[in-house]
Formats: sequence, C-alpha cells, structure tokens
Amino acid sequence: MNFHRLTRFPKHTFPGDLATGNAAIDQYLRDLDARLVGSQGVRKITLEETRDHLLESTDHMVAAGQPIEKAAEQAVVNFGDVEVHAKSQRQERYKLFVTMFFRFGLTFATLMFLMSLMSTASFLGEEKAERSLLENLPTMATIFIFNATFFGFFMSYWYTFAFTQAKPEPVKLSTKGEVLEVYSQKGSKYAAIFLLIVMGGISLSCLAGLFGWGYMAPTGTALNVILFLLGAQLAIGGCVAWDRYELTQDTLTIRSFTGNHTVPRAGIVDLKEKPFWCSFVGLGIGKHYALIWRDDAGQQHSINLVLNGEMHNSDSLIATLKATANDSVSVADGNSN
Repeated sequence: MNFHRLTRFPKHTFPGDLATGNAAIDQYLRDLDARLVGSQGVRKITLEETRDHLLESTDHMVAAGQPIEKAAEQAVVNFGDVEVHAKSQRQERYKLFVTMFFRFGLTFATLMFLMSLMSTASFLGEEKAERSLLENLPTMATIFIFNATFFGFFMSYWYTFAFTQAKPEPVKLSTKGEVLEVYSQKGSKYAAIFLLIVMGGISLSCLAGLFGWGYMAPTGTALNVILFLLGAQLAIGGCVAWDRYELTQDTLTIRSFTGNHTVPRAGIVDLKEKPFWCSFVGLGIGKHYALIWRDDAGQQHSINLVLNGEMHNSDSLIATLKATANDSVSVADGNSN
C-alpha cells in the first residue's frame, strides 16, 4: 500500500468533479481512489468507468421501483469489493510499467552503446580503450545497465503513472461564436519541462565538449555533434506543449513561441500530413501537417501545424480542417463548371 502512493504524484486527493451527490456511490469512489495507482488523470480513467457503471445500474433499479438510496447501495454491492477492482488496476499498471521499462531502457541503452562506440576512448577511457574486448566487457555491461535502468525508469514511470491520453472537450461559446480549442494538458507541460532540462543539459554538455570543455571533451567530434543536435531537437520540440489552436466559424488562430498567426477558414485549401521523417527531425513533438490556404488576393500560403495525442481536441481539429478543405475544393469545382 505504501509503494503505490509514490506513484500518485502530484495530486493524491480524490477528484471532486467526479462526485455524484449520492452518498453510497461517492464513498465507494473515494475508497476505490485511495487504493489506485497513478496521477489523478490516470486514476480518473478507472473512476469514471466505475461511476458511470454505478449510475447506470442505479437508474435501472430506480426505474424498476426501488428508492434511489437503496438502489445506489445495491448497485455498490453488486459491483463488488473495492480492493478487487483496485488490485486489477494496480496489476495492469505495474505490468505496463515493467513492459515499458524494458522497451524504453533497452532502446536507449542500445542506442547510446552504438553511438559511444564511435569514440571508444570517451566511452571507456583512454587506458581501457587499449585493452581487449573481453577485458572491457564488465565496464561496458555496467554502463549499459546504468543507461537502461536510469532512462527506462523515468520514461516508464511517466508513461505508466503520469501520461493520459487527452480527451475531447465540448466546443465553447464566446463572443466570436463557437470555438474549438486545442491545447495540451498540465501533465504534458511538466513532461516538457523535464525534457527541456535533461536534453538541454545533454546538448549543452556536448556543445562544451566540442570546444574542449567539460566531461564530454574527450568524446569524438562526430558523437558530440550528433548528441548536441539530438538533445537540442528534443529540448526545443517539447515546447509544443504550450502551442494553442482556436478554431472559430471564420478563423483559425495559432499561438506558439514563434508568434501568433491567423488563417481565414474560408481560405483553407488543404491539410497535408508531412512524411514521417519530417516529424522525426522537425521541431515539435508530434505529427507535422502543412496547412495550405489562400488570402483575399488569391496568394497561396502554407503554415506548419504540430499536433499530438496529448492535446485536447486534436483529432477534432484535424477532421474539421480536412472537411473545410474538401468543402473549399467542392465549391471551386462547382464554380469552374
């Protein structure tokens, strides 16, 4: 019980927005939440499923003539013991943690091992670099295990106990009419800050190594350049967590660190997903899209959009923009005929 509490960072409290107003159901949800692992967002996945099931079961019994209090109590009894459902969630998450630990850890350790072999003296030290492979095997194994454990733990912890897929949210009303807002949740911003610190530090260390400073100085130029570019790309790419899109009936507003841009919705011609390599080497973690549009003078423009699954309403935005582009093409074809 004590270990799973360590996974509930940063909020340990029961999410108040899940309260139903029914004493029996709310108490069951609170007891269940106290036994679940993960951040509040992760726990809410199980809690919402449980709440919906209990409310639905209660409604059925109320429709059959039972008083609502008795119906709720019976629904709780029928659903089963709290610990049984909590244990199922914990086992599922721990299994995912172990799986992702090996997947992330081994991938990172293997990559670092292969890249470090480009500069054996830096990887093992100049003295050990002159020894045979068999003599260096214990040192190489130790470094490999450290890289796998360190990176695997932090990445699998985030993926298992912190990360939650962003859910669609309803369109909001404003003075401009209905507005579809696309933005990243707080957990994504925390992860982006962590990525900025870690990968930014690696990148700066490699940059210093290119000039003969710091612990990366003995490393070969090729490895320092590769790690510098990779670290900088990931550190800067995490800033997409602060990008925001607002789609109204007339315009698409894009707010990012590069500035604010407004695209007339009526001028949207096409939305093209860029090749995978663009998403891999481009700035911004997520899928890259080219939004093509025309201004009032008929001049065609293109702007880059970066969207990922951690953004609320990202799928809705993509579908709406593609539908808008198709409508524009249909209108243009009709006018030409």
